[in-house]
Amino acid sequence: KGNLILKGANYGISIGATPNTRNPETVVSGRFIVGTGASLNGFTLDGFMVDCSSCSSGQRSIYVTATGTISIRNNIVKTGNTTNGAGIMNANVGTPFFDISNNQIVLGTGITAGIALGGGGTTSLINGNKIEGPRPAILLYGSLLNGQQISNNHITNCSTGIICGNSTGNIIERNIIENNTSYGVYLASSNNTIR
Repeated sequence: KGNLILKGANYGISIGATPNTRNPETVVSGRFIVGTGASLNGFTLDGFMVDCSSCSSGQRSIYVTATGTISIRNNIVKTGNTTNGAGIMNANVGTPFFDISNNQIVLGTGITAGIALGGGGTTSLINGNKIEGPRPAILLYGSLLNGQQISNNHITNCSTGIICGNSTGNIIERNIIENNTSYGVYLASSNNTIR
């Protein structure tokens, strides 16, 4: 399949932009699923509000099961208060590259994480996001998830800011992590760079 771009009312407008510069939001009420095994050369979701605050247990606000280059940018993402949910999550199917940038993710109680990415060859740029709420902000899981760049994110009032589980070679830099109830950065492996 070719490159698919979905443009919301705030396409190209970062959530970190000057206040009152965003347009009224294009709202997706419920979850947004990319794929079910589809292979895309590129997919971009840009400028939406994805409101999964009323979703059922285990549902993710944005759930990626497709392979290909995936860009999720400039969105407001709300999670529910359900067990095993997530703001943005992949299905551990080997998406070669994620660009998760300039989003605002508001976490409910009980979810897994704001951003949860698994192994299978995935690499990612997680940059410029604002994440807040009572659960972990960013979770890297799976032994194959190496070499991620996590930068310029603002993480507040979470349980743990960033968790790297059994992954190495990650670069974690220029993040602001504050007012968490547990760890700022939790590393379950070595050879990661924090600066």
